[in-house]
Order: sequence, then C-alpha cells, then structure tokens
Amino acid sequence: MEYKHLLYALPPFLGLILSTALSSLVLARLKRTPVHWGFAAAMAALAVAQTGNAFSLLAESPQQLLGWRRVAVAGEILMPMGSLLFSLTYARSNAEALLREWRGWLWAVGLLSAVFLGFVGSDRFFMLTPGDTETGYIALGPIGLIYACVYIVAQVLILANLEQTFRHADETTRWSVKFPIFGLGLLCVYFTYQASVLLLYRAWTFGSGPCREFPAVLPQPGHRELLEAFRSVAGAITRVGRESLLQERSRHF
Repeated sequence: MEYKHLLYALPPFLGLILSTALSSLVLARLKRTPVHWGFAAAMAALAVAQTGNAFSLLAESPQQLLGWRRVAVAGEILMPMGSLLFSLTYARSNAEALLREWRGWLWAVGLLSAVFLGFVGSDRFFMLTPGDTETGYIALGPIGLIYACVYIVAQVLILANLEQTFRHADETTRWSVKFPIFGLGLLCVYFTYQASVLLLYRAWTFGSGPCREFPAVLPQPGHRELLEAFRSVAGAITRVGRESLLQERSRHF
C-alpha cells in the first residue's frame, strides 16, 4: 500500500467521523421532529458512503475496490431520502403542509432507493472488467446508468427546496440557517458532480475516482437513445418540481 493512498483516504475518514458525530448528536435530543430524523438519516448515509470511499482508496485489488465501491454507492443511494425530508422541513413554518404535498415524491424516492439497493450488488449496476491493477476498471452497468440519471434529478430537487428555504427567510433567520443549508447544499452539488462524471465516463479505475483515461468507456452511440429518454424524464420531473415550488411561493412562508 502506497503512502499517498493513506493521505488520499484521510479526508473520507474525517468525513466519516464528522458525519457519525453529527448524526449521533441529533439523535441524542429528547425531542425529535422530522427535520431531526431527516438530517440524522442523511448524515448516517453519508457515513456509510465515506466508509466505502475511504477503504476503496486503500484497496489492494480490483475485487476489493469493487466491494468498497458498492458500500459507498449504498450510502449514496440512502442519502437523498433524508436530505429531501430535511430540505422540506428545516426552518419551514408550513412543514406539515409541505410534507403532505410532497408525500408522493417522498414515497417515490424511498421506493427507488429500495430498488437501487437491491441491485447494488449486481453486475448490472457495477461490473469488474478483466485486467490487473493497471488495466482493470469498474464499469457502470445499465442499472447504474439509470441510477446516475435519477440521482442527479433527486439532488436538483433537494437543492431547489434548500434555495426556497433560504430565499423566504428573513434577515435574522438567514443568519442562523445559512450554515446547515450551505453545508448540505455543497454536499448535494458535490454528489451531483460526481454522478455527472460517472454518467459521462461510466467507469472507476483502480485506486482513483471516475475514469478519465479509457476512451473505450466514453459515452457510446448504443446508449444515446437511453440517455435521451432519461433526459426527457429528468426534464419532466424538474418541471413538475418547479411548478410545486412556484405554488409554494404564493403562500405565506
């Protein structure tokens, strides 16, 4: 194991410790509301993802990398549910009404999370290509391709809700809520970027992040129709989400 891999794994381990501590502190409260459960669930899922990220950087074989990448993706799959619940209830005076309006979206996110978790160990999600530590890589399968598209849409919806919370808050409230909103928002932006890169290159190389070295795993013509279909679905979902947010603007915050 190279010394630089230990340095690369240090930030994920720090993220694991921090997210676990935040989740534990929130759950230690005597009174827990949906906003507390949502934040704690998101941080717990982030801890799982960071565990997989850290150990995948320390993997000594492609098989180990594949196993830890699956752990990391499992945590990432679980994150949007808690993050969406938090974005709908944090610093909202009409949190209960919003939860009723977004009940269908919450059920959809939960159902999709369960479906993707069921496939995360399948070769149709990630598959290990033949080769050694220099030439082998983990390729994104068809289920993984669908996951990346849906994941980006979910993160956009979370960011839109966080933006609405900050926009409608008064000056005093903005000062007190800006750090949690910006913190979770930055996480959403990061994971959106990661999913976008994964969708573009569709591979993970040994000991690194999304593949940038293999022309063979760049987007292929055979997947263009599927990408166009999901782009249309993503656009429709985004429009529906935007209409819901515009309706919310007309109400008292």
